[in-house]
Amino acid sequence: GQKKKKKKKKKKKKKKKKKKRKKKKKKK
Repeated sequence: GQKKKKKKKKKKKKKKKKKKRKKKKKKK
């Protein structure tokens, strides 16, 4: 029997999404 070569899977890097902070408006 011939041995089958296993294919290596490349891992994809996940990009982290930055959350935008809402600025609070001060009432005078």
